Amino acid sequence: MKNKIVKVKVDYTYDHLADALFVYIKDNNDYEEAIELNPITYLSFNSKGFPAAIEFLDASKVLRAKKYGLQNIKKIDININITEECIKIKSSFMIPLHNKEESKVNILSIGNDHVMPVVNVELITS
Repeated sequence: MKNKIVKVKVDYTYDHLADALFVYIKDNNDYEEAIELNPITYLSFNSKGFPAAIEFLDASKVLRAKKYGLQNIKKIDININITEECIKIKSSFMIPLHNKEESKVNILSIGNDHVMPVVNVELITS
């Protein structure tokens, strides 16, 4: 049985010196635990075990995008699907490139070794 998708509005910050992209739920600064999904991707949870933020290190390399574009992201859509067996994340970013916008997609899937609660959440910009 597929669990219901919860849609949550997010904002982001991009540090061009560190090349780190941090996407977080608006009006939420309750970060209790962060897990390393891989050496350059971290998923943060609030005190209720709900995904509250995701951070991408080496973001320009991971998304194959210019740093200027990452400072001016037009749209974010990140689906985080946590099951008892695995954590799947599909990230989509609409990034400006010259006089047009370009879609950048990143897909990550790992085992749920951290035993995080089952949830299907979509982090989207307003």
